[in-house]
Amino acid sequence: YLRTSLQTSLQNHPKQKANRKMTSLRSGVKMVLMKKIKIQKKKLKKGLYRGEILKGKPNGYGIFIKYDDNKRWKAIGMPTQISEIYLGEWKDGEYDGKGRLISYYNLGDFSDKDDMPLPCSEDRGNFKEGRHIEPYYYFTQDEPKKWTCYETFHKNGEFTQLEIKNKKFQKPGSFTVSEVAMLLGIDLNKSKKILGAELKRKYKIDVKAKISLKLLHSLVQI
Repeated sequence: YLRTSLQTSLQNHPKQKANRKMTSLRSGVKMVLMKKIKIQKKKLKKGLYRGEILKGKPNGYGIFIKYDDNKRWKAIGMPTQISEIYLGEWKDGEYDGKGRLISYYNLGDFSDKDDMPLPCSEDRGNFKEGRHIEPYYYFTQDEPKKWTCYETFHKNGEFTQLEIKNKKFQKPGSFTVSEVAMLLGIDLNKSKKILGAELKRKYKIDVKAKISLKLLHSLVQI
């Protein structure tokens, strides 16, 4: 009897260990999915920031929307408009890491169906202490919706731009659902199915939705 009991115990031990390991793994996955990104909103000079903050300064992932403080526009009753957006990584209150810096046309020149300004250029790449790290990609357009991409850098002391063709990029001035979800404290990279459902339930945004500037602007101000 003792021998049979001992054999049964030894046979079950690996199974029990595996079950404990699987339970621990499942708990770990659950904890990862439950862990939230701490996001805050903060007014900065000339604009609004939403993202991760450390010791009162933007640190981590976040967005800064800069508004045009044009006195001539105010004098004739024109609304304050978005002039620039930075979306990406920060350190000690400065653009630092991978990011995108988008500039916009004046509303009087070009606007979309929501009466929001259209993007006129975008700098994309890595930043350090608020400045570009060369080389970086510069997107511009001679007319709305016709984009040209240049790799931008200095060579032998001269400013150089090489046109880039036949390479796929995220459309300049556009925003993905994943980028926007991060600003709401939801990282879709961890589980698009589970966290995508949360995004739709809380904010009425589908993972396949098209993010307009108007929608982005309203979400940043939540």
